[in-house]
Amino acid sequence: MSQKKYQNMLAQRTENIFEEWKARGSLTERELYYFLHKLKGTSGTIGLQQLSLFCASQLEILTSSNDQKIPVSSLENLKNRIRSHFDDTIAVKKEEFQLPDRYVNRLDQETFILIIDQDLEFVSYLKELLEKLGAQVIISLNGKRGIEQFYSMRPSIVIIDAKLPDMTGFEVLDQIAEPARQKNTTLAISSEEVTKEILIETYRRGAMDLISKPFDM
Repeated sequence: MSQKKYQNMLAQRTENIFEEWKARGSLTERELYYFLHKLKGTSGTIGLQQLSLFCASQLEILTSSNDQKIPVSSLENLKNRIRSHFDDTIAVKKEEFQLPDRYVNRLDQETFILIIDQDLEFVSYLKELLEKLGAQVIISLNGKRGIEQFYSMRPSIVIIDAKLPDMTGFEVLDQIAEPARQKNTTLAISSEEVTKEILIETYRRGAMDLISKPFDM
């Protein structure tokens, strides 16, 4: 059997898994980890090296021991990226994300950044960008874990998505804003929707900035 036939079989099997996810509505981080781990290994043996590398980059963000549920609706970008490796006619648009200069100018090897966001594709891209600029980056895919990592890792900058699977970014701020102020930790909310109301709420809850997410991956 040719490599292309194996690739088509893997593509169909992957779509079947996506349909199962859709029917369930959510899956655990552990399940997503092992799905990507298996896909990484299989794709690498049938000539889909770029897909294998993509899966490897996502595995760096996930853990195999976390049973926190991830909404399937938050995985559309991830699924489309996987599909694009099977079908090169699928266009995946990725606009350049520009971190404000006031952050970029502070980055060095001593800068430790915590990103709390459920969008795997976004955090993978942002992590790569920030690490190229010299910072150390850790990822949390939900608010509860992000709060735990804030207290255990003591980051110098925290970027929190306004919409998380288990709570809002503002609820995260409620639990970390005061200790962040005492430690001179910079807090920022990231949001696809930037309005005057969200900006006011961002400042009121203790963050110093509202960063727009103007991309479509």
